[in-house]
Amino acid sequence: MKTFTMPSRRSKRRRTAMSSRPLRFKELVEAIRSVRQGKVYVSPKIGEKIAAYVRKPSWRRGLDGLSQREFELLRFFGRGMTLQECAKAMFISESAASTYRSRIMKKLGLNSTAEIIKFALEHGIVG
Repeated sequence: MKTFTMPSRRSKRRRTAMSSRPLRFKELVEAIRSVRQGKVYVSPKIGEKIAAYVRKPSWRRGLDGLSQREFELLRFFGRGMTLQECAKAMFISESAASTYRSRIMKKLGLNSTAEIIKFALEHGIVG
């Protein structure tokens, strides 16, 4: 993604336009006009990506941030397994599993293993 920043003569604020590819002349003129009016220009392609992201439920966006191993641990918790059982099933140490659990809690905004289990069950993340 390319970001174009233009200093404003009227103030010290900067104005921004974003595009994922080089702009065609017509789009470039539109971007410049938007930026001169104090607006932010976002190309249609970037706009579509933003809209798709925003339409996802917030809990789903959190899942997108999990690594494959973190998601695997979440699924095991959804099955009702203990941390020790999860570690054994994943062929990792309890310490590594505990680290994954901490990352899951941070990324999903949860505070305990019980909340992880509740989250997994409420969202059908089992098996």
